[in-house]
Amino acid sequence: MLKVISVINWLAIVLLAILVCYSLLSPTKGGDAATRGLQPAFNVLGLGLLAVLILLNLLPYNWTKYAAFAIVLLPAGIYALDAVYGKVKSWQAASRPVGFNSDGTPWFQDAQRQNLALAIFDGDLQQVKTILAQGKPDLFQKDARGGFILEFAISEAASATYKPEEKLRCVRAMFDAGAKLAGEKDGDSAIIAPAFSGNAELVKLLLEHGADPNAKNNMGSPALFEAIISYQKPYETVQALLDAGVDPNTLYTDVDSTTTSALLRAAAAGRWKICCLLIERGADAQYTASDGRRLQGFIDESSPYFQGDGYSTVEDLNRLKKLATR
Repeated sequence: MLKVISVINWLAIVLLAILVCYSLLSPTKGGDAATRGLQPAFNVLGLGLLAVLILLNLLPYNWTKYAAFAIVLLPAGIYALDAVYGKVKSWQAASRPVGFNSDGTPWFQDAQRQNLALAIFDGDLQQVKTILAQGKPDLFQKDARGGFILEFAISEAASATYKPEEKLRCVRAMFDAGAKLAGEKDGDSAIIAPAFSGNAELVKLLLEHGADPNAKNNMGSPALFEAIISYQKPYETVQALLDAGVDPNTLYTDVDSTTTSALLRAAAAGRWKICCLLIERGADAQYTASDGRRLQGFIDESSPYFQGDGYSTVEDLNRLKKLATR
């Protein structure tokens, strides 16, 4: 048994050594400062773990071989526990009736707001309109639990995969019935969720009703930065924000104190079509981030291997090359 464990240990050591060597010889290119900072940390951790495993397997004690084997099995154990935890959470969520929070309380204490929330959740536009027609004067005010029904509707519509069009219409119906973003923290954060998901239609609707296009999330990241890396319709969402007056040269300082521009945010994410849009709207193609990164550097790194993706084409990248040198 000990021989089998030793063989497995050395195989794991060889595999880890290959991974660490590859990481050391192939530094990460592109990405933001936080992403690039992960690789040195991985290298240090990998080298330390490699040294520990080699030492434990070379020591002339049986218990050190078992200890090394336990370390080798640790990632698999964590993965298994995470999978079990995920299934338990899914089972709990599935067994909880719709309309209730994890602590067993209803979404809204007020019965009419609760019924409206359930109709929004189901994407039942007709039921939403019926409840709105019967609504009390304070329907759009804060509930006893502290939530706003319009805020709930916006959150539901922002990243909906079930009846997304119907849920968008539900939000529109609420505005038509008199709901105002002034009750949603003065519109400061209403646009963040749809900007994050790239729900361009919802972003446009909120902008029409007074949402702040320059809003920031709780980490201080502007809506424009969130829209750039969104996944539904990032280009259209960015375009909507720019049309609303957002500065294409908006800056953001992230958690590691690196200050960058919206243009470099788009370049780091490989959103070349958005880069073109930002430059055409006045973004400074020569801006240098506080970590020294520039647009041309991102272009040079990506040009040899970029073949297009769901957000940009090779033609977009080629067009950007021309715009960047004007």
